[in-house]
Amino acid sequence: MSERCVFDHVAIGVRSWQDGFPVLIDQLGGRWSRGGVAGDFAPCQLDYADEMKVELLQPGEIPGFVERFLERNGPGAHHLTWHVPDLDAFIDGCGALGLEVLPDHLDLPGRREAFVHPRVSGFGTLLQAIESADLYGAPQPWPSDIPPPTVETRALMWVALGVPDLALARALFEGVLDGRTVAEGAGWSLITWEPGRRLLVLDADAHTAGLAGVHHLLFGPANGATPEVKTILDSVAVEAIEHNGVRSVILDGEEPSGVGPA
Repeated sequence: MSERCVFDHVAIGVRSWQDGFPVLIDQLGGRWSRGGVAGDFAPCQLDYADEMKVELLQPGEIPGFVERFLERNGPGAHHLTWHVPDLDAFIDGCGALGLEVLPDHLDLPGRREAFVHPRVSGFGTLLQAIESADLYGAPQPWPSDIPPPTVETRALMWVALGVPDLALARALFEGVLDGRTVAEGAGWSLITWEPGRRLLVLDADAHTAGLAGVHHLLFGPANGATPEVKTILDSVAVEAIEHNGVRSVILDGEEPSGVGPA
């Protein structure tokens, strides 16, 4: 297990995994990673360049939190996940920032997790931290009902998150979760974790009409250069296309263009 925290994936609540495939596999080249049914939820993780993942989270075999989320909000971003080498250090770090942590709700040997609820952080999206010596175990076979991509696999270049308190967000993502700011501007910070996982943290009042939560996902060519933040922010309203309650923008060459079903 890494000795540093790593940003791993963004999860999108959906009524069915198949709802996400036209964009996330057919247009963006997502590759099956793993998934299955785990009681009241069923995750399907898709890999992108630099091993950043998008998780499609559908209801499981029994009523539970995913079903409640969909009833309240409809499809949309549900949580962001980090791997952490020491869950107790994460909990203590959150406590020092005044962020109460919800305890583990899964009983899995060798795996511990904790959550910061958006009601506590104000970030609009649940944050998950997982400590596990073997988070995913052996690779899982590609299911016959999940199509392989027929296009080049893109990079998830960043997840953009609107927050009401940029200083608190930076204290959490940098000070507690080991992120490193690589660029910043008026009301935003671009924070990265190796090898190429990025979170664009946006002051909600300055950039997201006061709304907290996942603002957009930016996809681009594998091994492509990170674009100018201002260029993308200026283009999101025009270029982004919503799918499953989440807005995505894709870069093809120099100019951003929307991605979504025809």
